[in-house]
Amino acid sequence: MRKISQLLVLVGVSLAVGTASAGGICVPTAEDARIASAVVQELKARYAGSPYGSQRSLRAGMRPHCRGDFTIHIYEVTKPEELWAVEMLVREAQASVPKASDVTLRFFEREVWIRTEGGGGYRGKEKLVRTVTVQSPRREGAPKREG
Repeated sequence: MRKISQLLVLVGVSLAVGTASAGGICVPTAEDARIASAVVQELKARYAGSPYGSQRSLRAGMRPHCRGDFTIHIYEVTKPEELWAVEMLVREAQASVPKASDVTLRFFEREVWIRTEGGGGYRGKEKLVRTVTVQSPRREGAPKREG
């Protein structure tokens, strides 16, 4: 019980001071969420202007991490050429958003949402197609492509 209360105190302190990492715990701040949201919005706008955007809109959601890193979940993008195009659009979006850091892209075949009584629901098992980490163009020596 003591370890749990210590963890809760640490998390509470982390939230109070903003981005914090101590003992491997990192709590994203509002600024981390703002950066991630800006990159996702820029990505969606760039996708809409691409040849793929004329067919459908990009279904993507984000999960912020600390220090500007975040994960984007992308659904229904499975063709290799479209995966590559989205990766390149993320690079462009990163470059246009100050403070954007590394982005992990997780491509899923489709979103699985299971509805329950009362209007709720939960995420079902989703088939992961590919995971790619796109390093920030601001990092020196960032490789061109990974994954």
